[in-house]
Amino acid sequence: MVAISMITDDKLELTTTWDSHVGADIGGAEPDVYGMHLLPLEPPIMQFWVQSHKPKPGESYADWLAACHRPICPGTGSLPLAFDLYVDENAAACAQAIEFDTKLAIGGQMFNFSSQFNYATGQWQISGPIPWRDAGLRFGKFAPGVRYAMQFDYSYDVANKKYSFLRLCAVPSVGSPVFYTCPLQFQGMPSGVTNWKDSCNLQVQQDLNAGG
Repeated sequence: MVAISMITDDKLELTTTWDSHVGADIGGAEPDVYGMHLLPLEPPIMQFWVQSHKPKPGESYADWLAACHRPICPGTGSLPLAFDLYVDENAAACAQAIEFDTKLAIGGQMFNFSSQFNYATGQWQISGPIPWRDAGLRFGKFAPGVRYAMQFDYSYDVANKKYSFLRLCAVPSVGSPVFYTCPLQFQGMPSGVTNWKDSCNLQVQQDLNAGG
């Protein structure tokens, strides 16, 4: 029997490596107010928020992104991202999309595990070497104040420059987790070229809708 152990980089909400980004590289207009705050609960919760005026005709919706930069852990090509998610009562009316990205940079290659929950359509969407596309999984909108157990399972192959979305769990954390298998079109995707130093980067992006 072979014992398999997992190397875990946990408590990311407590790290000091979070930074924020707005502007052309994120897309959309800069929000009026945005930021993050560590709530002193048990366990602690990182709160992300965004607020903006209602856009004028022709003006872009408001977006911002928070990023946490971590070192590469030794591994064999398997990478999961797991966390608990809560949304407040404003999300259903004000959110255009809630996005979670894992960008893995190794040896000049970028394995872009970007995905979002599109509040306009209810679809979970994936982006990487292709523009945003529906993954065929419809989750609708998250209920406010409910804890959701989130997990994204990825794989990557540095030698062959390929990567895959494997599974997704995004359900209320009551009972056993439920995993959904990603379609084959999101598996075996080619990595891209990057000048980022070797790092594992978690990104949380909030996009507002026309209501501001």
